Parts: sequence; structure tokens; C-alpha cells
Amino acid sequence: RVRLAGMKISRPPVSIGHYKMVKHKSDKGNEENPHRFDLLVRTQRTWTQDGMNSLSY
Repeated sequence: RVRLAGMKISRPPVSIGHYKMVKHKSDKGNEENPHRFDLLVRTQRTWTQDGMNSLSY
């Protein structure tokens, strides 16, 4: 959504900000969604009407 709105995502250099993930096994009951890519494609069409358009910063 950020990129679709024309905004830039900037990432600081590793010397400024980085993190390390805690290793874990897959969560039971949280299987990979077989429709995940369809959802991403749909977002490109619907993101301006999905409720995020009224968000204020």
C-alpha cells in the first residue's frame, strides 16, 4: 500500500538499525494460505476503497 500510494520505503544501514529474528517452528493452525498471491493482486485493485483511505497521521 505504501508503494501503491507513491511513497518511498527507506531502510537504514545495518550500522544504524537491525534486528535478529528468534528461530521458531511453524505455528500449528497457521498454515500457508493458498490464496495469498490472489489477495496481493486484489489489494492492488481495492486498496483505495478498503478503509485505509480514511487513515490520518
